[in-house]
Amino acid sequence: ERWRATLSFNPTWVTSVNDSLIVAGDNGVARLSAADGQLAWQFRLPDAAPWFDRPGWHEPKAVAPTERLTGFKCISGRLVARLGSRLLIALDTVTGQLAWQRSAPPAREYHAAYLADDRCVVVQSSDGRRWVFDGADGHILHTGPAPMDPWPTMPVALPNGRIVVVEDGRLVALDQSTWKPVWTSNLPRPMSLTGELPQTRLVNGVLLVGVPRNDCYEIERLNAANGQPLSTEPIALDWRPVDFNSLALDGDRLFIAAGGEMK
Repeated sequence: ERWRATLSFNPTWVTSVNDSLIVAGDNGVARLSAADGQLAWQFRLPDAAPWFDRPGWHEPKAVAPTERLTGFKCISGRLVARLGSRLLIALDTVTGQLAWQRSAPPAREYHAAYLADDRCVVVQSSDGRRWVFDGADGHILHTGPAPMDPWPTMPVALPNGRIVVVEDGRLVALDQSTWKPVWTSNLPRPMSLTGELPQTRLVNGVLLVGVPRNDCYEIERLNAANGQPLSTEPIALDWRPVDFNSLALDGDRLFIAAGGEMK
């Protein structure tokens, strides 16, 4: 053991930034020295208080609503996270100060799957809209219609300033300068689909698409530039859904942990 640090919150997530560690949990964030664990700064959510229109206004024993930090993404000097389901916040990783925050539309929520990259933050709201915020200061870069169903996985960043989202049962690649579709890809054999949305992941420059079907779970390999299949037949994996976090690609070999087996 090289060092040990005590924080004012329970850490559940960590990433390395230069010679430091950004550590986060459901109610706090901190920056530590990777060499000796010395604390550079610490951000702690204040205790929630009941609103006037809730029982706590006239009932002292009422429990205040709890809003937790989730969905941490550290990009270009910013730590982006969801606070509850209605707020996106960004912290400056050098100072620990709040860089910006964005609330969902009134009486709406932000869905859990969102993308944060060097340029922007892309999120979907429960009223069927797509929102694009500038990663540096949070101002709105674009807004447009999106499906009511949440994205099954976060949008995938592609080369050349494009992202891929799963909308209306198909894959749509969007140009980040115009936010217009560059290509779309419909899933083949639609009659065998279960109705569940596909998963997406970019591995070594190849766009992998997980397709739930009635008879098995398949993986398609697509060309990230144009959405065209890279093979004539998909890979049939298992009859159960597969977690895309368990995939690894090495050249032409796909490794996957599924169903208690390593394949």
